[in-house]
Amino acid sequence: MTKLAKNAKSFFSQLSVNNNKIWFDEHREEYDNKILEPSKELAMELGTELKKISPHVIVDPRVNKSLFRINRDVRFSKDKTPYKINLAIFFWEGTAPKMECPGFYLHIDSKEVTVGTGLYQFPKNILIRFRKFAGDKSQNRSLSRIINRIENKGFIIGGEHYKRIPKGTDPDIPSPNLLLHNGLYVSKSYPNNNRLPDLKELCLSSFKDTINLHRWLVKLCSSN
Repeated sequence: MTKLAKNAKSFFSQLSVNNNKIWFDEHREEYDNKILEPSKELAMELGTELKKISPHVIVDPRVNKSLFRINRDVRFSKDKTPYKINLAIFFWEGTAPKMECPGFYLHIDSKEVTVGTGLYQFPKNILIRFRKFAGDKSQNRSLSRIINRIENKGFIIGGEHYKRIPKGTDPDIPSPNLLLHNGLYVSKSYPNNNRLPDLKELCLSSFKDTINLHRWLVKLCSSN
């Protein structure tokens, strides 16, 4: 198990039962040295390799850019615990705000490591465009093939939201359930234990396995 995942397992396990500012301030140096700085290094290493298969992906290893903040936004939440109990890294592609762009994701907590690719929730204009594409027989078939290949490699497909397929949908499209999605992403999770493969290689392998979905979504988001 890579050192970062091992350190995250220990740190976030402790934070989950001591989720308060006093404890975090006392362990700030541990967080900075064992979680934050190694995360920045990993983001740079991953980004350099990722650009070889996705040249326009945005890599910015700063907090609030490719690295998510550990502080939670509690303004509108009943849960007032101040800190997230995971680290997250994201590389995105597009000119929209990063969470409105497709990209590649890494999540590490005390129990699991999850890698993912896609767009968690479509902005309204992209959702309209996606439903038009997903309702087209040729486009639906093309996307279905991409998804099936990724599923065969052990990834889980996410983003299904709606309960009913729109009326008037072509009954012959290969995957009508795509019209139930308000986002489209794939992910694979691994136990955060001593059998975890090398973290960098694990991410790069997963990103390569899912690159065709990323490219499809980039094309969708950049279509006129």
